[in-house]
Amino acid sequence: VGHPTEAASSDAQLPAADDAAEVAAADSTAADSEAVYVYANLAAIEALGFADWQSAIGAPSALPEEMSKKYESGYSKKAGLRPVTLLDASRWVLEKAAVEGGKLVTSRVGLCYAWSEWQDEDGFVCEPGGKRRTPDPTPEELAAAIEEKGAEVRRLKEEEGLGNKDPQVQEAVAALLSLKAAAEELEKSPA
Repeated sequence: VGHPTEAASSDAQLPAADDAAEVAAADSTAADSEAVYVYANLAAIEALGFADWQSAIGAPSALPEEMSKKYESGYSKKAGLRPVTLLDASRWVLEKAAVEGGKLVTSRVGLCYAWSEWQDEDGFVCEPGGKRRTPDPTPEELAAAIEEKGAEVRRLKEEEGLGNKDPQVQEAVAALLSLKAAAEELEKSPA
């Protein structure tokens, strides 16, 4: 995923915009300094709201620079210049290895974050390239929508006297069946 080890050098190669995930790395070089971005691929730059790579590198990072584990997945965090939430991200400690005194020694370089979707301030789920969609409904939202659409079908039949062959009833029933299928699919999906 990207090239997270190509950190803060000015000649680091930036991955292509169509990389499968956004990658950013944050670190502070001194104990008393704040965390800054030391790497970001083009997709991460888009997600975090930077104009270009040069404006991202060295900018203060809202991403935590410490973690108790070496790897974590399923991570969500608000980050970036504009309020976005990274969704289902992974993060890991980036270490460099060196041989010192005949022994292999690792030292922490920073933390890397990878994600493929983020939620913007308007609630849309976004992907690289400007793709935006409404977030998937929760089970509660689907149940409420099913109840509402069922009530609409009953109203059309009972109050307006329409039958199953009337276009308005057919449209409402098709929407109801679609909602029920979405609810069934959501129940099957892993939590």
